[in-house]
Amino acid sequence: MPSLSLQATRSALLGGSSTAAEGFRKRAVGFERFAAAERTGSAVEQSLDPASVKANTRIVDITDDPGWLAAARWEMAVGYSKLVDPSRQLQLRDIYHSVCEDGYEKDGHSRTVAALTVDPVTRTPEISGAVRLVIGRERRRDSDPLPIDAMNLVTPAGRWPHRRSGRSDAETCELGRFVIPEKYRTAAMRRAGVDAFITGSLVRETRRIANQAGAWVMYALMPIRVAELTQRAGVGLEKVPMSLREDDPNAVEILETFSTYWRSASPRLYVMKLACAEIGEAFKAVLPAESVVDDPGAIEQGYARNVTALKRQIPMALRPGDESEVARIIAVANERRIPLHPFSTGKNWGLGSKLPVTHDCVIVDLSRMNRIVEIDDEFGYAVLEPGVTQLQLASHLARIIRR
Repeated sequence: MPSLSLQATRSALLGGSSTAAEGFRKRAVGFERFAAAERTGSAVEQSLDPASVKANTRIVDITDDPGWLAAARWEMAVGYSKLVDPSRQLQLRDIYHSVCEDGYEKDGHSRTVAALTVDPVTRTPEISGAVRLVIGRERRRDSDPLPIDAMNLVTPAGRWPHRRSGRSDAETCELGRFVIPEKYRTAAMRRAGVDAFITGSLVRETRRIANQAGAWVMYALMPIRVAELTQRAGVGLEKVPMSLREDDPNAVEILETFSTYWRSASPRLYVMKLACAEIGEAFKAVLPAESVVDDPGAIEQGYARNVTALKRQIPMALRPGDESEVARIIAVANERRIPLHPFSTGKNWGLGSKLPVTHDCVIVDLSRMNRIVEIDDEFGYAVLEPGVTQLQLASHLARIIRR
């Protein structure tokens, strides 16, 4: 990470649109934290090992802490400085203002979450990762910012996925401005999975914040290498076909300014899917333990095997015992947009298998709901729960006839 001269520092702190005392104080406090990490970089690298990073890192929403927020913004600005078209000759302060103080920041539209790691020797905390969460809002006026930042730059093929599924713009969010300082992504740190650990921790906390705000569809515009890192962190991604908004003058200006990023990093638009652990927590909160199957071996043995060569990723299986549990399953799935694949019982060999049509569907196994509710011999009908088998019904009818 490049060091900054005193002149460049003073220029960055005083420059730009905000010269008020409070704005200066925030930038100054943040820069001191940022610069302290720079000065102690080599010492920290020597004392920090992957195990100590994981043991001494906490994830914090720093939005309301001016010092840490500004420090995170400096990290983000330095990261983006490497992606700017060199011919633009932008100063760090310009990048700071354009990237870190945009309309979403000024409008209270976003939260910034950081991984703070305490060095076990110096006991000094510093930022080991940060990400910005933009929480979507409905536009009431044309002058309002678009619901999420990605909408300023790209257009998906067809409609935005959340709109196709009936979600409002206020139920969306976007992760961006993602940064991990270089000392936390060295070869040794990557081999030990530190970068994935930080990434996964940041995503889980931002998802929790987003869900509390009623935002369930999480987008991210990220390079392929960052997408691969995110997946290594256990976060599912679904790529959304898109095109750049080259018909919009504002978008073109940003695309040309950060042309190094758009040319070499090839960012793509993704929807972040719930991780298996998050799906499990959501259903375990409303179901008894015997109704949830999340052991991979049990899922493979009981649900993934089939007579075809098909393979499906199945995060978990649910085995409701009564109608009320089914209602709770549907409520959670609707709220979080989790796809379900129900079946009654048996192997479903007649249909080829009981596998879901697509990956990442939660199995709903209704075999425990096996009550014969009513037999009407006058009008010749039976009311059954879905888990009742033909043999069970035939045996029941035989007993009635014998009586």
